[in-house]
Amino acid sequence: MKNFKLLSFATLMLCMTAPESIYAQNGVFYDYTIDVNGTIREYILYEPEGYGEGDILPLVFVFHGFGSTALFFAENLNLSLVADTAQFFIVYPQGLVVEDLVFGGSGTGWNIPGNYLAEHDDILFINAIIDDVLSNPAVHIDVNRIHSTGNSSGAEMSYYLACALSDRIASVAGNAGQIALIMMDSLCTPERPVSVLHSLGTLDPFFPVNGNEYFPPLEGCAEYWAALDGCDSVPEIIELPDIDPYDWSIVFLKIYGNCNPGFEVLCYRIQGGGHSWPGSGYTGANNDIDIGFEMWAFFKRNPHPNYFSISETVSVFQFNISPNPFISSITIEYENNRSEITSIHIYNLIGEQVEQLKPGKSIGLHKTEWNLEELPAGVYFCVLKTPETIETKKIIKLN
Repeated sequence: MKNFKLLSFATLMLCMTAPESIYAQNGVFYDYTIDVNGTIREYILYEPEGYGEGDILPLVFVFHGFGSTALFFAENLNLSLVADTAQFFIVYPQGLVVEDLVFGGSGTGWNIPGNYLAEHDDILFINAIIDDVLSNPAVHIDVNRIHSTGNSSGAEMSYYLACALSDRIASVAGNAGQIALIMMDSLCTPERPVSVLHSLGTLDPFFPVNGNEYFPPLEGCAEYWAALDGCDSVPEIIELPDIDPYDWSIVFLKIYGNCNPGFEVLCYRIQGGGHSWPGSGYTGANNDIDIGFEMWAFFKRNPHPNYFSISETVSVFQFNISPNPFISSITIEYENNRSEITSIHIYNLIGEQVEQLKPGKSIGLHKTEWNLEELPAGVYFCVLKTPETIETKKIIKLN
């Protein structure tokens, strides 16, 4: 058992019978590198099919398992197909080599305190990715809807983000992974409740159904977050339809109800399921649910509770900002269809209001100049409001 985990999720999946072809990748993949404290780190960004310039979309992090790669997950999970349908960006980060303190050995993965050991800081890495994506002028992300998921140790990483980065990550979901007991006991210090979806098979060889000295029982992760979120300790249990009787597994959905307003905790218990991604099409995976679609439905219901919501604003009141990027001042030109502007606010990348613009210099009909010389360099969202509508645009201050 000790050396079993040295077989990565990628290796395990490739040992199985794969579907005839990988999922349709109709969007565009971009490879990026960033410098994080002197270390060059990599990630893949997936732009969904149909993304239009100016669209403000959610972002979902997808973390690979121990010993695997971002590229393997990008090519072999169905989440890109989900993103094409539902319209969200995906980031597949690439892990560095870590030492596995539970099973021994080393491989590409995530530096999660207690169970893995490395010198690099993966929370710093994820923060840097968020900043890098948000500063990309071709990508428009709703800071209120940044989510995280993963498989195996990638699920462990998502639970770690819920503990350590709840100020930026809206909600998380994990499959075929578990939160560590040491994380639950002392290392998890979230700033707020977090909505969590947990999915795990009863025959997973790495995370025993009844727990062990390192991990809680199967439902332990969900129970932990249910307690933090003020949910019922006893869940409602729903047996989902056994759509594929030949996958030798069934699914029980456990709903921890009556959480604090705005929060949700779910647990998918895959009875007879192993270390696999439900709905993946691989031999041995449960086919009664598609966990990728279940995760997205969960994320859609659970935006960040504290941030200004950008993507759900309805706009018929158009305005333009120039120059953009800018150095000291901007000009706002708008169409006056029915109403006058009631306010203009500027928010930073984490949704905090940093400026409420006072009347500027009028330089023409429905055209006003604003001095933002004192605003620090960075990426912001400019929000223009009328009595009926809201319009949002990303602006970039250079220095």
